[in-house]
Amino acid sequence: MKILLLCPPIREHDAPREFPTGLGLIAQVLRSNGHQIQVLDLNALRLSPGETRERLQKLDFDACGIGGLITVYSHVKRLASLVKEIRPGTPVVMGGGVASSVPELILIKTQADVVVQGEGEETAVELFHALESGAPLSSVAGIYYREDGQVRFTPPRPPISDLDELPFPAWELFPMSIYLRYPIYGIGRDINLITSRGCPYSCTFCYQLFHHRSFRARSASLVIEEIARLKREYDVQYISFEDDLFIASKKRVYQFCDELERRRLPLRWNCAGRVNVVDRELLKRMKSAGCTRILYGLESGSQRILDEYRKGVTVAEAKRAFLLTKEVGIEPLYTFMLGAFGETRETAQETIDLCRELNIPLSSVHLTTPYPGTPLFDEAVARGKLKVDTWDNRERFVESLGDASKLTVNLTEMKDDELLDLRDKMRRETFLAFKRPGLVSNLRRRWRVYGVKGFLNLGQRPRIHHYGISTPSFEGQKHHQELVK
Repeated sequence: MKILLLCPPIREHDAPREFPTGLGLIAQVLRSNGHQIQVLDLNALRLSPGETRERLQKLDFDACGIGGLITVYSHVKRLASLVKEIRPGTPVVMGGGVASSVPELILIKTQADVVVQGEGEETAVELFHALESGAPLSSVAGIYYREDGQVRFTPPRPPISDLDELPFPAWELFPMSIYLRYPIYGIGRDINLITSRGCPYSCTFCYQLFHHRSFRARSASLVIEEIARLKREYDVQYISFEDDLFIASKKRVYQFCDELERRRLPLRWNCAGRVNVVDRELLKRMKSAGCTRILYGLESGSQRILDEYRKGVTVAEAKRAFLLTKEVGIEPLYTFMLGAFGETRETAQETIDLCRELNIPLSSVHLTTPYPGTPLFDEAVARGKLKVDTWDNRERFVESLGDASKLTVNLTEMKDDELLDLRDKMRRETFLAFKRPGLVSNLRRRWRVYGVKGFLNLGQRPRIHHYGISTPSFEGQKHHQELVK
């Protein structure tokens, strides 16, 4: 079967940096099962609507798959309609976070025919086989679909138990030169990887696409093999691990570090951590194996708000982990949120006080948002903070999620303007109190954290073009021309 996979644009204000790992895995799995796969990566190419239409008109395919996060709902809806307009009767399959979050909404409000729930690798193989052979969709587990004007669904598919059975993504089907041209952290040719699924914790704001309570991971040796191939074929120098919690298994982290050094692979990398998991010994081992940054979800300086989020950590643990990470020579990154149930000026002040103590500027504190599929969303609906009683209301809310800078739902008892003013106050006060290192100490830190290559790349961040959806980059234009030929 000839299958076209579409990757919608995301974060259009920025250059395309993060490789669509999920779609890359689906592409390789389907190709390994005998299908002819084409990829139109609109996130990398940033084609205009007219160019997208032109490209679709020239492609030959029997079915189309579209995937993405819920924040790109408007894009996937538009793309599904465009495919149906150009090729009426072509099956359109929706996957990824957007599909798993709002499956019924997609089938009711878009032109998609089938929605894949959760992990899609095994489901995609069975689904496209059914579409090709005419087998009933009811025989495929883990999907929603339309039949006789009704939305129907099949039993959920169990999570994949052994992730080592999955192949590497089909990088060669994507415009890798674009993703590698614009580094995620600006310190060489870097790329993002996902080596595990799930998380043993249950924060209320986190969407549990990969069955969070069921943590599964690829073996350290296979992760190293994947990195070795990326270095060999694409000269990758830096890896950003996008696992929900890379350090969920300390044993695997130690194995990874040991194997990385045994293979003598020169590599620097970063990952997500958790303040109640890290310790000095682990951090020192990670540092010696090339780790330069760890991202912590600190979220709030108020214990009451942390408990509201069900973070399962304390403010004291956050302080200890942050300072310990800096002490061993790894740069600690952080995220904060404002606007939980019960948030007040007093709890926000506790966050400001914590940031001042740790010398953290709140340049990008995020507004708490109840994404569909999260416990926070269900609670917002139950408390009457979110009105999604009709499909039109639900769609308007989902479409609003595409702009993270806006307040979509106010969960607090404060007025909207008061909450936004409080966010600005947090940014302003922590920025003014932030003690910036001098030039010499900053250069020393860069050398210590990033090594020679990171130091030499200082001040040589890639020039970012205007990346509106109607303005493709030079690389995107070149790749587009090659595909059209």
